[in-house]
Amino acid sequence: MISVELLKEKDDFKGFKIKGHANSNIYGKDIVCAAVSILSVTCVNTLDYYNEKFKFNDNGKIMELLILNPNKNTQVILKNFEIGILSLLENKEYSKYIVLNTMEV
Repeated sequence: MISVELLKEKDDFKGFKIKGHANSNIYGKDIVCAAVSILSVTCVNTLDYYNEKFKFNDNGKIMELLILNPNKNTQVILKNFEIGILSLLENKEYSKYIVLNTMEV
């Protein structure tokens, strides 16, 4: 199962932590894992595109993103990430492989 943890400080997004694997299909054909991966990588690449300050680490077990200077742009980008994950959770087949939590930091 993939665990997605949104990091928030009050109402502001501060980042995310993702760990685990969906195991919804064999390696290379796991559409749930691919969907979460593309949402997270697109989020990081969009932050980079807009020159936002953040720390990012992906050691193969945990993917972590921490926003250093939250602002309107970072909030919109991370809200988009959240909406993407929530969209996956609306699918009864995919929701068996993902859990979403929010953590106050």
